[in-house]
This record gives sequence, C-alpha cells and structure tokens, in this order.
Amino acid sequence: MYVLAEAANDPLTRLAAAAMGCEAAAWGPSALALWGLRPFPQTPVVATASQLHETIGVEVRSIAALGQLPLVERRGIPTASLELAVISLAYLISERSLHDLIDQVIRDRLTTWEQLERVIVRYRRRWRSAHAAPRRGAR
Repeated sequence: MYVLAEAANDPLTRLAAAAMGCEAAAWGPSALALWGLRPFPQTPVVATASQLHETIGVEVRSIAALGQLPLVERRGIPTASLELAVISLAYLISERSLHDLIDQVIRDRLTTWEQLERVIVRYRRRWRSAHAAPRRGAR
C-alpha cells in the first residue's frame, strides 16, 4: 500500500493508502476536504496512535488517544468527525479564518453550534495554548 501511495500523484490516493489498515485517520485539512469544505491539500494529513512511518507526500501527526476521538468514514477513509476536523484547525489557521469556517458549517447546516461546543468542551485539553477555543458570536 505504501509503494502505491508513494508512486501516486493523487493526494487522495496517498491519503487512502496511509490511512487504511494502519489505525490512522484523515485529519485537519484532509478531513475538511473529505467533508467537501476545502480543496484537497497537496500534502495529505493523517493522525495515528501507532508508530506509522512517514510516507512520501503524507504528513503524519501522532495522537495518542486517536481511538477515543469521534471518527467516521468518508469515501471509504477513516476521517475525523466534521466538528473535530473544524476544531483541529484552530492552531493552523487565523482566528478570522476559523470563525469563517465555523460560520460556513453552521450556515450550511452541516453541524450546529451546540455540536461544535460539545466537541470543544470534551477535547479542550488538546487545544494548543497559542489559540483560544472559539466562542459563540466571537469575531
């Protein structure tokens, strides 16, 4: 599977090969793309609880409790839930971009503020100290 991923020019193929059967899941911008919210990133991102080796063209993030996080399957690939995908970007994008993304998913009725808030509260310890969790109505 890794050989196919390394030879593939398609980021989705690399993501699928890295995530399938390796206790890994699409994460961050890759998860959002699978939810149809952003163009697919050139470098796919997976999160894993195991010692998945870096594959060419795939960014691997270690998350010890991956199995305890809300994961779903999108396009046959284990993926962070929409709410988790949104909040996982909190430390990667500007505060304004984060609020725009939250507005978009709520406006498009993909989730509710209450569902986002539940994930934020439940996984608050995972937030990076550099960024505050989004607040209802904050701009």
